[in-house]
Amino acid sequence: MVQARKSNMTIIPFWLAVAIMILAAAILIVAIYFLSCRWPDAGQNSNVPNNHNGANNVVTGQTLSCVGMIDSIAGKSLVVKTKLNQTVGQEILLTVNVSDATKYSSVALPKTLSATAGEQTADIKDVSFGDLKVGDQIVVISQTDIVGKTEITATSIQKTAVK
Repeated sequence: MVQARKSNMTIIPFWLAVAIMILAAAILIVAIYFLSCRWPDAGQNSNVPNNHNGANNVVTGQTLSCVGMIDSIAGKSLVVKTKLNQTVGQEILLTVNVSDATKYSSVALPKTLSATAGEQTADIKDVSFGDLKVGDQIVVISQTDIVGKTEITATSIQKTAVK
């Protein structure tokens, strides 16, 4: 007769597994943020040449996007309040020009995420320039490095909100 062996494995409680997953997700988000954003004054003395010749090449050290709040709208441009490449707590006003080629979208995220399988967690839709208003939180994407600039042209603008 074969006797079943007793396992020495300990099963961790569900709450501990969830806590570990949340911690891992937080670490991943922070890592992505710091890899995609630049520290203040980072790369100012860099010896990396800027080989951007108008093509869609991204040179190491370039910052192509920023997050901010719309401060004002005039014609086909926005003034965005952002903390792009500034010392902690210091905001700048960045003029964002748009063209006919600029793409617009809106993402509405829920206040809390549901664990229900198959449930859509974000509402993503196309919007237009006219849907943007003062006070909206937006992500601006440009094809050129925006660090140190006060005026850029956006290739994409994404409005973000909590539903």
